[in-house]
Amino acid sequence: MGYILSKLATNTRVVPIADETGLNKNNCSSRRNISESTLSRTQTAGFSEEVNKAHRIIVQIAESNESQSALFEESYPPHTILENASSNPEIEKNPEDITLVWLSENRHETNLSNLRISLREINNYIKIFDDESECLSYLTNIDKEQIFIIIDGSAINHRIVSRINDIFSVDSIFLFNRKTNTETAALYADLKHDFNKVTYFADFEKMSVVIKEDIKQLVKQSVGFSLFDEREKSTMDLTRDAATFLWFQMLFKVLKNQFQSDRLRREMIVTCRRVYAGNCNELANIDGYHRDEKKTLNAIHWYTKECFLYRLVNKALRTEDIDSLCTFSPFIVDLCSQLTAEHERRVQSDTSASNSIMILYRGQQISQTEIDKMRQNKGKLISTNGFFSTTTAEMIATTFAKQRRNVSSDIVAVIFEIRAQSNLNAVIFADIRHVSAMGPGEEEVLFSIGAVFRIDDVVYDNNRSLWTILMTATDEGYENVLPFIEATAQNREETSDNVFFGRLLNDMGRYQQAETYCKKLLQTMPKNHPDRAGVYHNLGRAQGNKGELNEATDSFTQALEIRRSLDMNHPDVARTLNSLGIIHGEKGEYGKAMRMFEKALEIQSKNNPHNNKEDNMISKKNLLLNMAMSHSNIGWAHSLCGTYDKAYSAHDEALKIRKDLLKVEDHPLFADYHSAMGGIAHAKGLYDNARAEHTKALLMRQRILPPAHPSIANSYQSLGEIEHENGKYEKALDYYEEARHIRTQTLGVQHLSMAAIYKSIGSVHLDSGAYDKALVFYERALSICQKNLSSSHPAIGDCYHLIGTVYERQMSIKNIVCICVKIITLQ
Repeated sequence: MGYILSKLATNTRVVPIADETGLNKNNCSSRRNISESTLSRTQTAGFSEEVNKAHRIIVQIAESNESQSALFEESYPPHTILENASSNPEIEKNPEDITLVWLSENRHETNLSNLRISLREINNYIKIFDDESECLSYLTNIDKEQIFIIIDGSAINHRIVSRINDIFSVDSIFLFNRKTNTETAALYADLKHDFNKVTYFADFEKMSVVIKEDIKQLVKQSVGFSLFDEREKSTMDLTRDAATFLWFQMLFKVLKNQFQSDRLRREMIVTCRRVYAGNCNELANIDGYHRDEKKTLNAIHWYTKECFLYRLVNKALRTEDIDSLCTFSPFIVDLCSQLTAEHERRVQSDTSASNSIMILYRGQQISQTEIDKMRQNKGKLISTNGFFSTTTAEMIATTFAKQRRNVSSDIVAVIFEIRAQSNLNAVIFADIRHVSAMGPGEEEVLFSIGAVFRIDDVVYDNNRSLWTILMTATDEGYENVLPFIEATAQNREETSDNVFFGRLLNDMGRYQQAETYCKKLLQTMPKNHPDRAGVYHNLGRAQGNKGELNEATDSFTQALEIRRSLDMNHPDVARTLNSLGIIHGEKGEYGKAMRMFEKALEIQSKNNPHNNKEDNMISKKNLLLNMAMSHSNIGWAHSLCGTYDKAYSAHDEALKIRKDLLKVEDHPLFADYHSAMGGIAHAKGLYDNARAEHTKALLMRQRILPPAHPSIANSYQSLGEIEHENGKYEKALDYYEEARHIRTQTLGVQHLSMAAIYKSIGSVHLDSGAYDKALVFYERALSICQKNLSSSHPAIGDCYHLIGTVYERQMSIKNIVCICVKIITLQ
């Protein structure tokens, strides 16, 4: 059986890691499969018969894929198939921030049509369940919305309330029962006492009013923040928060430049009508906006009105949903433009206002974790992920901060106190009380997208029982973004914001967003647009990183043809050849990869300023750094082929160029060199050398990068692999846990790199004999891969193979067959 699993996994490869090109390349360490196993000869005869039976089944399946499902069902019951939470049917997308759920045991006693109408008057997006298990499955799979759930009297019990109360995305639980007695009243009182999210109502109308108000308050607090660390120097070095900071700085320019047309405005209205089909109130609002839009620029009025636009736009900004942002770009640009006009009008009409300082307030509730993060980052810059509403009236802000019921012990009341000088250039804000749909009463001042503040202090006010966060609006954010872009320009061909935005999405690891953005961009661009080659290049990167290697080949080929038609020997041609080479390497076509890299180097050599005395627009430094990248890629290709001495030479040549140009002792590219050297030594079994090189890379990264930077996690993982293969399991786990902690903190729990660390941790447990623990981590890795990669990506097959190995060690033949079926379907 070990042989069978090995053969089925032949075409799988390790999840690739990113290099400085932004595409993915396999780590040349190619860790030996220390988890490979074979069955003992001392197995019982009965177990051997099971093995033979399983082998016959698998052979039959492999010979006739068409009969897989039927054959499997005849052999073993369906519930033995390994599944995970993310493999449920895709949940319908909610375009708003709030989902209202109704749970009842007696759907047949309910007039569903009337119930839907009543619930949609409270909240547009609703879900109705009469099965606890289905409801719980739905709730646990929601991660981008907040959930309000109403449990009808027939379904109320301590067990279900306890389970729902523990689900992070559930904001509030409403127990509803018109008919109560002494026993049920006591139960509801106990539930309200035991669980802080619970409220009880006997009157549906009163409950509706409370839920509407809670939803209104929660939606208004949905703006997020991103921190900026000035130690990071290029987009490839950005942590999640810092990259998001840059992302929002560029968003408005990209939407304004490329996603404005009458066609897009019509599509936006069509989308809104589809979302709110059957919701008479919102359909009337959509018609009103459509009529008003044609007459005058009145975006501020419609944004501040309690209707669809505020909710849809805020959700799109908060989740950074590229598809939705492109859809709503006409309105977003109108709103930004009107805020800019109001800001300039105030400054120009009142000379005293040009240097005046406004004191503004914002009241809301945030988690204690966010408070702690801000306290740790006093003096740092922070950027809003959306439009940011404030008021000149401190009392209004205080009331707002304490208005919502405290539904979680981790949630605290906060007042933001902001000093904002009117003559700032990059931070746009406007007093909107005269144009707001809410009227002058709230004394509202609205900041535009990407406003930047410096955190001055975070203090607790004992008298008011709330936190005060003191901030100052500043232009420093924009000023700090410029060096980012300039530094990144050393290693990129993009000259336009449109193309650079796609590059940024790829660098952030948001491959699906990058693909969506590039495809939308290609739809709006003329066929002869000068940016099309760059967009195809970014599209290829996104597809390659998702494991869609054939699609990536097509996109890079499109980019290559456009660039070659303009100039066969242009440096951009070399960049695309390098990217195509990496795709060929990922496909196992090492010869093609090597030829691509060598051709790229040949073109770069022709453009070398030492060989070309003509004046050109490509800087010597930029060109030589790209040549170094080609040498590094050639080194990677030699590592794949097992020609390690040539790999050493190529990486040494890349290092020599970089050291001559960069003139510093420590640099991220130098750390990458030591990491590559460690990978080669590891592949050769020279563990002491590998440990020394990876340690050099780790120490250098710790000196020059933020303490929780993903590159530091990469070093920890590499060191963990060395200790693992030397049988030092506890030390390996320590390194892996360091890597896991950093990636969770900076990249998020669903980032693709988390799958690699979970597989590594699982393999230590597997080799230690802790099979149940190994299975848990392998299943986590599989879940992440399935969410991030195409179904045919080799990394998914690798996860199934590892899970199958656990079942093999446990002698669970039924589960082994299930896994083999899944592996075969990937072939």
